[in-house]
Order: sequence, then C-alpha cells, then structure tokens
Amino acid sequence: MRRALATAMLSLACLGLFAGPALAADQTNGQGLTNGANTLGFNAKADLRGHLTYVTHHGSGLRIKCHGYDSYRFAFTAAGFPRTRVTATCEDQTGTTVYVKVYFIDKGEPGVADKVLFYASYDAAYRHNAELDPNALVDTGVIGNGNVQIHF
Repeated sequence: MRRALATAMLSLACLGLFAGPALAADQTNGQGLTNGANTLGFNAKADLRGHLTYVTHHGSGLRIKCHGYDSYRFAFTAAGFPRTRVTATCEDQTGTTVYVKVYFIDKGEPGVADKVLFYASYDAAYRHNAELDPNALVDTGVIGNGNVQIHF
C-alpha cells in the first residue's frame, strides 16, 4: 500500500513539473482603441522581446514606444480568463523615459469584451508599479475596434 501511494505521489509530482510550463502563455499581442479612445498596439513575449506603442488622440499628443519588456507574467483572472501583466521601460516622443505597466485580459473571440489596464509613470520610484503613482496616466477598460490575444 505504501509503495502504491509513493508511486502515485511521485507520478503527480512529475506531471506537475511538465504540465506547468505547458499551461504558460508565451505571447500576448493585439491592437485597438483603449477605453480612453487612444491607440494601442503590442506584441509581448515571455522571453521579454516585443514592442508596445501607445498614442493619445487628445490633449498632449503623447506617444509612448517600448522596445522590449522588463517583466512578463501570466495568470488567470478570478473569472477564469487568461491575463498577462507586463512592465517596460519606454520613451515618449521627446525621448524621456516612461515606466509602463499593462494588464491584458483575453475574454475570447472576437475580442469585443477584452480589457487593457494601461498605466504609465515618469517617476522612477514607480518603475515596476506605475499604477501606484498618483500622477500616472491611467487608461483602463474594455478595448474597442481591436483584440487581445494570449497564446498558449
């Protein structure tokens, strides 16, 4: 009996080692209009390669470009939808450093309910936590005319 229990536990442990990576998302990409009616295009990979472009269409005409990422994390929302969170060190149209944190939530096809939670900060103290900066640019909600795709 002990041997059968030990074998079963070892089998479950080995399965966990191989199934975990298989469930990880290795790429998130898409484009569209943010909830604030700004343009967003992105391609983020688990190996931190990719790009992100964010352009406002009112006010300052802000343009943020990211060439690569500082972090990429995959999880599921409480409702069971795939979600990735990325952070990046980027530049605006003047070459000034901007710290970006974005959550992408894929709610299926054709993407009409997909969400983007976009935060940008000029303060280095919020390098990986732009959403905590009281002066951060915040543009969150359901995207329009676009799609978020998280690839497994």
